[in-house]
Amino acid sequence: MADKFAREPSRCLVRPRDTRLLFVAGSLYKIMRLQHEKALYESSSGALASGLVGAQVSAAEPNEMFIIHDVADPPEVMVEKIKDYVLWHEDWIFLADFGLKGGEVTAVKICYLPLGSHIFAAGMHVAAMMPCGHIALYEEDGTTRLSMLNLEFMTALNPDPNLEKAVEIGTPAFESMLEEVLN
Repeated sequence: MADKFAREPSRCLVRPRDTRLLFVAGSLYKIMRLQHEKALYESSSGALASGLVGAQVSAAEPNEMFIIHDVADPPEVMVEKIKDYVLWHEDWIFLADFGLKGGEVTAVKICYLPLGSHIFAAGMHVAAMMPCGHIALYEEDGTTRLSMLNLEFMTALNPDPNLEKAVEIGTPAFESMLEEVLN
């Protein structure tokens, strides 16, 4: 097969010299993007430092869309507890865990499968809110905290009876999951 293409160069979409050009163009794009990001960072840092943007920046207090618990275990142990829970309950799937903010935060993504049909019945656009289990584990003031989006975030963003049903079904399931992993 490879021999056939060697005899018919017109079938090949990218010739070797084109590959070099694509590599150079891609590299230049990356350099320009990094320079742009650096300039944006420096200009916003400079503006903050000089007081042009604001004298003091503080985080907003969490509202009812966040469920927050202090936990006794470190984040890596909590991730394992969540994974174990999901593994032993067939209506759940574990999607991912990954570090954010240089490892200060561990994001955990899980899905409670019975909600899928209700969520998608609200329209394909709501797939952007998936999965419904958004959890963050982090340490703050010497305490490990678990923060999870309240399922009501879905109806707050997109009022729909199907999403209301998903919240109605999902809330007790997430409460049970939290109760078990927190104890």
